[in-house]
Amino acid sequence: MDKDIIRADKKYRNKALGLFFLLGLLGILLIIWGLPSGMEYLKRLEPKTAFLIIDLVLVFIMLSMVPIGIFLLNLSRKIMKHECFPPPGMKVIKDTPIEKGKKAKVKGQILLFISLLFMIAGLCGALYIHYLFQALIR
Repeated sequence: MDKDIIRADKKYRNKALGLFFLLGLLGILLIIWGLPSGMEYLKRLEPKTAFLIIDLVLVFIMLSMVPIGIFLLNLSRKIMKHECFPPPGMKVIKDTPIEKGKKAKVKGQILLFISLLFMIAGLCGALYIHYLFQALIR
């Protein structure tokens, strides 16, 4: 039964949790200190310039979904190619049972669909936000 489970990599789990904690803390600090000073900065600008900055920030946020989608796309392709979930060589943060064959392929297809949704949502969202802000500026 041991051969049907990929054991958790404790160092990898600690790194992942540490990175998650660090990014969360950075986000909280950015909201607490960065948001008020950013709002004050935008209030001092011309409305057209402020709209342009907000537009760029929101477009960047939407486009940040694309690299996540690309990562998930590559992962789904590996899963479907090897018909194994998780794919060979992948580190896991908790003990994970290995699934092979049709079950793994279905998971790969679901992940492929999700990755495409991420990329389409990011690109369409960025274009739509930019379009809306351009209409407001005119």
